Amino acid sequence: MVTGIFLTKPTSDVSLRKLYGNRILRILFAAFVYGVIYKLLRLHIAGERMGLIDFIKSYICDFARANLEFHFWYVYALIAIYISAPILKEFLNNTKRKTIEYFIIIWIICNALYLCGKEGFIVTPYNMFDGYNFLGMFVSYTGFVVLGYYLYHFGLPLKLLRMIDGCGTIIVLLAIYATIYDMEHSGVARIEYLSYYSPAIIFLSISVFEHAKRNRFNQESLVTRFMLHLGSHTMPVYFIHFVMIIICFQWNMPQLTIYPVVDIAIYLLIVLIPSWLYAALIGRIPVIKRLL
Repeated sequence: MVTGIFLTKPTSDVSLRKLYGNRILRILFAAFVYGVIYKLLRLHIAGERMGLIDFIKSYICDFARANLEFHFWYVYALIAIYISAPILKEFLNNTKRKTIEYFIIIWIICNALYLCGKEGFIVTPYNMFDGYNFLGMFVSYTGFVVLGYYLYHFGLPLKLLRMIDGCGTIIVLLAIYATIYDMEHSGVARIEYLSYYSPAIIFLSISVFEHAKRNRFNQESLVTRFMLHLGSHTMPVYFIHFVMIIICFQWNMPQLTIYPVVDIAIYLLIVLIPSWLYAALIGRIPVIKRLL
């Protein structure tokens, strides 16, 4: 959503050369390097050996097919957003407000129908929303870019914001309850409850974004400085955190049985603290910081 502000605002003048050279290629390079780390780690864990030529061929195929670690989906989604940014900018800055509102409403509805149909919550041909059908354009992360642009330039009436706050809170609490219920009864948490497609995350994103825009934070406050520091390290943390998860499983860490929510919080700290320390460390090395 924040990306949508900077890439689509009328005054932004990012040339295609800068877009591809300074942004897309930089993300691709970082993803390529971290992908090699994950590939080597997986081979080591599996006890497999692979010759250099075979490794290069296998890795290039995996990278081209987006067949790397699960969390790399974000890299490919972000690149797609950057590629489509010039087109989105022209569309958003030369169309009526009601047209943008219509797009957002259809996007939220289609996301919900897609998610419910895919998971069997309701009977619906969810494949009508995939990339091969016309409704597929409404089931994507591009909607967050459009949403960010709309909220920044137009905002929401206070009454509507309070309704979204209320509905969002209820939906998020239901999603948390459903996650805990599944973990207690089946031992598995369904990621779909808090998927980016779910209304819970969309409403929560709207609330956080709108309240952050309405409240001007003191630039010198401890909270603001912490958030700015955290924001500057999010990409390396995102790339490396899955290594910590793999290590946790590899070390056969005993399953916690305190309480699902508490267990999740503990694992979150176990994964994020080393990841953040790594990001802070490489952030002190200018060359590596620029590349990764």
